[in-house]
Amino acid sequence: MSLSIITTVLNDEKFIYDCGKSVKNQNITKNYEHIVIDGGSNDNTLKILKKLKKDNKYLKIFVKKDLGIYQGINFGIKKAKYNLIGLLHSDDFYKNNMVLSTVIKVFRSNLNLSAIYSNVEIVKRDNKKKL
Repeated sequence: MSLSIITTVLNDEKFIYDCGKSVKNQNITKNYEHIVIDGGSNDNTLKILKKLKKDNKYLKIFVKKDLGIYQGINFGIKKAKYNLIGLLHSDDFYKNNMVLSTVIKVFRSNLNLSAIYSNVEIVKRDNKKKL
Protein backbone atom coordinates (compact mmCIF):
# COMPACT_ATOMS: atom_id res chain seq x y z
CA MET A 1 0.00 0.00 0.00
CA SER A 2 1.34 3.43 -0.96
CA LEU A 3 0.70 7.03 0.08
CA SER A 4 0.71 10.47 -1.48
CA ILE A 5 1.03 13.28 1.07
CA ILE A 6 -0.06 16.70 -0.18
CA THR A 7 1.09 19.99 1.30
CA THR A 8 0.18 23.44 0.03
CA VAL A 9 2.34 26.36 1.07
CA LEU A 10 2.64 30.10 0.65
CA ASN A 11 5.32 32.13 2.43
CA ASP A 12 5.80 29.70 5.29
CA GLU A 13 9.57 29.72 5.69
CA LYS A 14 9.12 29.54 9.45
CA PHE A 15 7.50 26.07 9.46
CA ILE A 16 7.97 24.30 6.11
CA TYR A 17 11.24 22.67 7.20
CA ASP A 18 9.59 20.92 10.17
CA CYS A 19 6.72 19.81 7.94
CA GLY A 20 9.03 18.34 5.29
CA LYS A 21 11.32 16.65 7.79
CA SER A 22 8.40 15.05 9.62
CA VAL A 23 7.32 13.37 6.38
CA LYS A 24 10.90 12.35 5.48
CA ASN A 25 11.45 10.86 8.95
CA GLN A 26 8.43 8.55 8.78
CA ASN A 27 9.07 4.87 9.31
CA ILE A 28 8.36 4.02 5.68
CA THR A 29 11.19 3.71 3.21
CA LYS A 30 9.42 3.55 -0.13
CA ASN A 31 6.03 3.71 -1.82
CA TYR A 32 5.24 7.23 -0.75
CA GLU A 33 5.54 10.69 -2.18
CA HIS A 34 5.34 14.12 -0.62
CA ILE A 35 3.83 16.57 -3.08
CA VAL A 36 4.32 20.22 -2.13
CA ILE A 37 2.51 22.91 -4.09
CA ASP A 38 3.88 26.41 -3.57
CA GLY A 39 1.43 29.17 -4.42
CA GLY A 40 4.14 31.71 -5.32
CA SER A 41 6.08 32.30 -2.12
CA ASN A 42 8.33 35.36 -2.06
CA ASP A 43 10.20 34.46 1.14
CA ASN A 44 12.71 31.62 1.65
CA THR A 45 10.12 28.83 1.41
CA LEU A 46 11.31 27.55 -1.99
CA LYS A 47 14.95 27.72 -0.95
CA ILE A 48 14.16 25.56 2.10
CA LEU A 49 12.14 23.11 0.01
CA LYS A 50 15.00 22.73 -2.49
CA LYS A 51 17.35 22.02 0.40
CA LEU A 52 14.92 19.36 1.72
CA LYS A 53 14.67 17.84 -1.76
CA LYS A 54 18.42 17.13 -1.83
CA ASP A 55 17.90 14.72 1.07
CA ASN A 56 14.52 13.31 -0.01
CA LYS A 57 13.98 11.79 -3.43
CA TYR A 58 10.29 11.32 -2.59
CA LEU A 59 9.67 15.08 -2.33
CA LYS A 60 8.07 16.66 -5.40
CA ILE A 61 7.82 20.44 -5.58
CA PHE A 62 5.44 22.33 -7.86
CA VAL A 63 5.24 26.10 -8.10
CA LYS A 64 1.77 27.21 -9.10
CA LYS A 65 1.49 30.94 -8.56
CA ASP A 66 -1.84 32.31 -7.49
CA LEU A 67 -3.40 28.95 -6.62
CA GLY A 68 -5.42 29.08 -3.44
CA ILE A 69 -5.15 26.36 -0.81
CA TYR A 70 -8.01 24.25 -2.20
CA GLN A 71 -6.93 24.69 -5.80
CA GLY A 72 -3.46 23.58 -4.69
CA ILE A 73 -4.87 20.51 -2.94
CA ASN A 74 -6.86 19.60 -6.06
CA PHE A 75 -3.73 20.04 -8.19
CA GLY A 76 -1.85 17.75 -5.79
CA ILE A 77 -4.58 15.12 -5.98
CA LYS A 78 -4.35 15.15 -9.78
CA LYS A 79 -0.55 14.73 -9.58
CA ALA A 80 -0.73 11.96 -6.94
CA LYS A 81 0.36 8.57 -8.20
CA TYR A 82 -1.00 6.62 -5.22
CA ASN A 83 -4.59 5.97 -4.20
CA LEU A 84 -4.13 6.75 -0.49
CA ILE A 85 -3.91 10.51 -0.13
CA GLY A 86 -3.15 12.48 3.00
CA LEU A 87 -3.10 16.20 3.65
CA LEU A 88 -0.47 17.84 5.82
CA HIS A 89 -0.58 21.62 6.09
CA SER A 90 2.70 23.49 5.81
CA ASP A 91 2.66 24.65 9.43
CA ASP A 92 1.91 21.15 10.75
CA PHE A 93 4.07 18.10 11.36
CA TYR A 94 3.62 14.47 12.35
CA LYS A 95 3.89 13.79 16.07
CA ASN A 96 6.23 10.82 15.63
CA ASN A 97 7.82 8.71 12.91
CA MET A 98 5.14 5.97 13.06
CA VAL A 99 2.14 7.99 11.86
CA LEU A 100 2.20 6.95 8.20
CA SER A 101 3.06 3.32 8.89
CA THR A 102 0.08 3.23 11.26
CA VAL A 103 -2.16 4.71 8.56
CA ILE A 104 -1.02 2.03 6.11
CA LYS A 105 -1.58 -0.68 8.71
CA VAL A 106 -5.15 0.53 9.39
CA PHE A 107 -6.02 0.57 5.69
CA ARG A 108 -4.49 -2.88 5.13
CA SER A 109 -6.52 -4.40 7.94
CA ASN A 110 -9.77 -2.66 6.91
CA LEU A 111 -10.01 -2.81 3.13
CA ASN A 112 -13.52 -1.33 3.12
CA LEU A 113 -12.39 1.98 4.63
CA SER A 114 -12.69 5.09 2.50
CA ALA A 115 -11.08 7.51 4.95
CA ILE A 116 -9.53 7.79 8.37
CA TYR A 117 -8.79 10.76 10.58
CA SER A 118 -6.91 11.46 13.75
CA ASN A 119 -6.79 13.91 16.59
CA VAL A 120 -4.78 17.09 16.39
CA GLU A 121 -2.69 18.37 19.25
CA ILE A 122 -2.06 22.08 19.50
CA VAL A 123 1.46 22.71 20.78
CA LYS A 124 3.91 25.55 21.09
CA ARG A 125 6.82 25.40 18.64
CA ASP A 126 9.38 25.94 21.39
CA ASN A 127 7.79 23.34 23.71
CA LYS A 128 6.02 20.57 21.83
CA LYS A 129 4.77 19.05 25.08
CA LYS A 130 2.89 22.17 26.08
CA LEU A 131 -0.65 22.66 24.79
